[in-house]
Amino acid sequence: MSGDAFAEALVKLVPAFAKAWTDRPKKKAARAVAELMFWPDGMLEQLEKLAQGKGTDEDVAKLRKKLAKSRSKVAGTLQGLAGARDALLRMPDGVFVVAQINALLAQGSRLRHVDGKRGLRDRIGELLQEYEEAMSIKNKKEKKLRLERVCTSALLLCNSIEAFNAAAARFRRYVFA
Repeated sequence: MSGDAFAEALVKLVPAFAKAWTDRPKKKAARAVAELMFWPDGMLEQLEKLAQGKGTDEDVAKLRKKLAKSRSKVAGTLQGLAGARDALLRMPDGVFVVAQINALLAQGSRLRHVDGKRGLRDRIGELLQEYEEAMSIKNKKEKKLRLERVCTSALLLCNSIEAFNAAAARFRRYVFA
């Protein structure tokens, strides 16, 4: 390789290397966001059964267990993303990136169209409580009505999770495009 060819290759490689190096915090955040997504073989499996009216006490127990088991990992991921915001703000597109992360972390305001991870987890806890209350009702007619509300709540929650997962996927596409 001649000196000119080497210099040309270096001129092409240095900007790409510099971009890859400076994009590291953004890519790390995008990988963390993927960890927050809800998966079909995770809690979403039991939520969908409840939404279809096919949920059992066993499904509710699995959902409760999965929610509890994932608590510390999710909290760590959320804390890491929250901590990364300062470094991300220094990037050229940092304000946009941080706004996306904030929306994905948010406590789930019912005024927004996408609940954040914390809000979705809170709603799962509320759904579990709603199910327990419905199951404790002795009157069959009232119990049936309350279980139908549980199904409706689970369906709305599944829709919110789908919106959350779509927002997370859009963020990842933006970062890795």
